[in-house]
Amino acid sequence: MRCSTNADWHVAVLVWISIAGCAQTENDGWAYTESDSAGVRVYDNHYSSRPIQWRFLAEPREVVNIGTPDGSEPFFGLRGIVLLDDNRMAVAEETRVQIMTLTGSDVVSVGRDGEGPGEFRDIAGIARLPGDSVLVLDGDLMRLSAFDSAGRLAHVTRLETDGGERLWGLYAADDRTVVVGTAMSGRLLGADRSPGRRRLPYRAFRYERTGKLLDVVGPLPGTEVVVGESGGLLSMGIAPFAHQTTIGVAGQHLYLGTAEQFEILVTRLDATPVAIMRLGPLDLALDEREVEAWIDNYAAQLRSPVAQDAFLRAMAQAEPPTKRPAFEALVVSDAGDLWIKEFDGDSTRDVLWHMVAGADGRYCGSLSLPGAFWLMDVRGGRLAGMWKDEMELEYVRLYELDGNLLEGCRNEIVSRGPPVRR
Repeated sequence: MRCSTNADWHVAVLVWISIAGCAQTENDGWAYTESDSAGVRVYDNHYSSRPIQWRFLAEPREVVNIGTPDGSEPFFGLRGIVLLDDNRMAVAEETRVQIMTLTGSDVVSVGRDGEGPGEFRDIAGIARLPGDSVLVLDGDLMRLSAFDSAGRLAHVTRLETDGGERLWGLYAADDRTVVVGTAMSGRLLGADRSPGRRRLPYRAFRYERTGKLLDVVGPLPGTEVVVGESGGLLSMGIAPFAHQTTIGVAGQHLYLGTAEQFEILVTRLDATPVAIMRLGPLDLALDEREVEAWIDNYAAQLRSPVAQDAFLRAMAQAEPPTKRPAFEALVVSDAGDLWIKEFDGDSTRDVLWHMVAGADGRYCGSLSLPGAFWLMDVRGGRLAGMWKDEMELEYVRLYELDGNLLEGCRNEIVSRGPPVRR
């Protein structure tokens, strides 16, 4: 088993400082540099001035919105969506998976609350396998369940970690292995439980589909939390403008980002660094008003006065953030291209998703999508994800882009949008 340490991570991220063999192209203000350092390719997309003028792709077309109040059964606790062949998709909720057409018809429901074969306690990830089989991760039961395209249970596999972490996030690779991430948990605080702001450790595990553990990547800096103390009791919650580690898998490559900068590390599945993708420069500075507004808004959502008091005390005991995360989500398409969600923190306004070609790290273009929409899968010209309305009801929403995504991204950019200030 090969373990990648924090030192490995930082060496890989900083390797771009010393570069050789540089090739550069420039177009509409964007300069693209490809270089090599110690066997690691560095792909740098740099805009010549500020604010950045993003390349906007053709506006996506909303094709379907499935869920209440249109008469269909509402979704609850959506955990993932994967697009399948024959115009179908699999939608995972907390304790069931529904396989359906893209219009929400011909539904095959798989699973229910329980611990038996084909049952779930808490679904924590879903992945598409060859032949439109579906693999489902249960974070509570620590197991994988595979279903064929008709929803029939094929096999169940137990998983183990060497540290007892709770698993969250499932990604299938081309070599019949899977990568599983870890969830935010108070047990990750370790011995240091003093009040303050810190990042929990994060690890990713690679398994054979039989459940055999092959590799561990990490520990990496994970979700940023705030720990507070009130009346001798500790409380922990996600920090304002929290940095988080995001991962994705395509083919036989793993994509990792800590959101400190707009930088994605590409490794082989055994965590050997291959490339670094960079985009910017982004202005990540925060002012006090933004932080105060975030805290007030978050506190207002807490229904319990006790929870509100614990949260506000924790905020008062922690250092305020000075930088926003560079991004907050990463989705890898079936073609291996990266869709990266720029951090915004306000679900009432549109937010940018940037597309970077997985083959050469080149920034292609951006989409402006509703902040209440969370992209979960990209296949061909379709984008599938969860959208929440003002009542927090959950919908499955599909968008389409005209033409082939990659070719449209590279060759058919419609316009360069107005300056976007972040």
